[in-house]
Amino acid sequence: SFSLSFSFSPPNMVNMSMSSIYIAARHGPSHPLRALRPTGPRRRHYKSPIARVASPSSSASSASEEEVSSSTSDQIQAPLDSGSHSHAEHRENLADLSMEELMADPRASLSAAGLEDGPPRFWCPIDTKPPATNDDDDDDDRPLLIYIPGLDGSGFAAMRQWRSISAAFQLECLTIPASDRTSALNLAKIIASRVATAKREQPNRSVCLLGESMGGLLALLAASEAARNVDRLYLANPASSFERAPIAAVAPSFPIFPEPLYEALPLVLAPVLIDPVKSTRRVIARTVNDGEAMTSADDVDLNALLTSDPGAVADALLTVLTGFQRTLIECLPKATLAHRLEILRDGCAALDDAALARIQCKTLVLAGDSDLLLPSAEEATRLKQALPNCVTRTYSGVSHAILQDPSVDFSRVVQEYSCYPSLPARRRRRRNKPTHKNSNEPLRRFDNWLPPREEDLAEAKQFLDPQRRLHSPVFLSQHADGRVVRGLGAVPPLNSEKSSGNKPVLFVGNHQLLAGDLGQLIDGLHANTGCWVRGLAHPFVVGGAGAAGGNAGPGGEAGGGSFLRRFGAVPVSGRSLVSLLSNGEPCLLFPGGVREAYKLKNEEYKLLWPEKPEFVRAANRHGALIVPFAAVGAEDCLDLVLDTSEVRNLPDFLGGEARRRADSVRGPRMGGAAEAQLAGESFLSPVAVPNGKLERWYFFFGSPVDMSETGEFAHATEDADIASAAYAEVKRRCQHGLDYLLRERSNDPFQSLLPRVAYEQMYGKSAPTFPLR
Repeated sequence: SFSLSFSFSPPNMVNMSMSSIYIAARHGPSHPLRALRPTGPRRRHYKSPIARVASPSSSASSASEEEVSSSTSDQIQAPLDSGSHSHAEHRENLADLSMEELMADPRASLSAAGLEDGPPRFWCPIDTKPPATNDDDDDDDRPLLIYIPGLDGSGFAAMRQWRSISAAFQLECLTIPASDRTSALNLAKIIASRVATAKREQPNRSVCLLGESMGGLLALLAASEAARNVDRLYLANPASSFERAPIAAVAPSFPIFPEPLYEALPLVLAPVLIDPVKSTRRVIARTVNDGEAMTSADDVDLNALLTSDPGAVADALLTVLTGFQRTLIECLPKATLAHRLEILRDGCAALDDAALARIQCKTLVLAGDSDLLLPSAEEATRLKQALPNCVTRTYSGVSHAILQDPSVDFSRVVQEYSCYPSLPARRRRRRNKPTHKNSNEPLRRFDNWLPPREEDLAEAKQFLDPQRRLHSPVFLSQHADGRVVRGLGAVPPLNSEKSSGNKPVLFVGNHQLLAGDLGQLIDGLHANTGCWVRGLAHPFVVGGAGAAGGNAGPGGEAGGGSFLRRFGAVPVSGRSLVSLLSNGEPCLLFPGGVREAYKLKNEEYKLLWPEKPEFVRAANRHGALIVPFAAVGAEDCLDLVLDTSEVRNLPDFLGGEARRRADSVRGPRMGGAAEAQLAGESFLSPVAVPNGKLERWYFFFGSPVDMSETGEFAHATEDADIASAAYAEVKRRCQHGLDYLLRERSNDPFQSLLPRVAYEQMYGKSAPTFPLR
């Protein structure tokens, strides 16, 4: 309810918002989210900070509820610059502001845009072309995301998220001026009417609501009102729990405080609404070294600074508190606060079980477990039970102003939890490279994936680079005539349209022990082809919150396999494979699955594949090319102390809990033959230890098996014998690749670590490998 974006004036700095402190503290100088200081003329990233404004009525602030309701549908789309000359001037004035100036003083920016007074209205803070296209004639078919603000009503509280949101969504913000007195139900009708209008304008475009705090309550009411038109609902510490919060008992007395006491109220509430310690760290991180930002606010040791320079800590804390105080008083005069509290009370009363039951869209609830204002974590659990299609994400150590916290990346968590709406076929073709997807195809389960962002790549780089330096992976590929070349020049083109004559590509190969080479494989494919290959992985690894509906898993805090999902992984199943191939996505499949990754002793480099050729039939159905590949090297770096069967036989006090967890894991479903394919598979991990052998890693991509109608196995879908023959051929070529690498790597003069590292340090490039033949 009190998610605020406020300004302050630290020494030798231009005024900045609290959000911009968070940005500067989180990222380094080159990061696009960093709060930039004025350094002279610079090229702006945005054509117009205010791109569109729609309002229900120019007199809505004084109109009755009936008048607001009746005028909403007719006037909600009145753009700011379609009326008076002054409105056009306001837009031009704000268009002259840079993003830095816009963020430095949100209230002044609202005034410049004509948004400080009048009725509630919708506006676009940033106006950019879709990032994946330069075609000026193409319509922008990104989903529309409408942000509903908290108690401050400005719409600026989420500004830290604007840049990343705009890469995936068209963004509009609702502003509720301080003088407006529209009721909770009429605000919900205004939002619902805007949603309906957006659907009429572009029927195929998804419309999503993001509500923070009070805005979360209004978004729930609006989603109930416009249930058929809302495609996704995102809630951040929603105030639907206000009636159960301790603050509800005392908040009504705040507007009747004497003026001096009311002005001191923000200082008392600061520890409740924000985290002053975190904020102080970010101010210091932003101001040390003559204003050069540190890599992270976590690098600031407050205890050490309190000893060495307590004055700097005190100044930073004072900057945080005084800025927070000023913004709270400006955004929430006493009369405005009284009305906003009325909105909370009336909204909670209206949001009954029947209203929640009408919300059928997929919902994602973000909650901070350190929210001292509202019981947000408990409310997330309640909403998950009350809403039919809801997932939740709880952030540890995050307070009420959740979208301002640097640990929260809204766009990333939306993708991790599979909550990004499906895109029209034309948008999918832009996303990576043109796909062969036919807009009439019925399966679109995974067409809502967006490629990794720079932050994701940087995170992956932290463990891939050291691994690459130690093992110097070699990628080889084989032409149809048998010639082997270094690199992936012989691999068929990826992600091309059917009209170009290219075909979908399915990579099929072996798992090494514990699949430690998977990151290098994915990264190498991307580096050599420019495309992200969609991996099909066990549902236990990538299911998590997004696919399984849960909230935790082995892949990390954000749900099982959240990091893998950022890089395109999906739960393996026959339907998943068919969906990806029908979209033209290049796919990566390990038929041996967990059984091969958790191989037993004396099974080194053995293909442990199921008997049923389900993936061959899927490839044939979509005219795909199957590229068999082999990988060796990573398995030699580990010694298997206890394999899965030996771990299972351990006494109960040693391995009982692990056995029970493994036995509770549900396996993938690859058509009707699932049980036969999963024979002997267990998610009980073996015990393996590094043996100190830092041998080189090798990847060999064989000549493709053509499963199209013009290929040798054209009728594999209908003929079981042809399908079996195609399956045997794919497996034979994988085995050939293994044999080739195991035989030829002994001729690599740089197979061992020391000569390889010495060569690469001296020449600054990857060391040569064995002679190719």
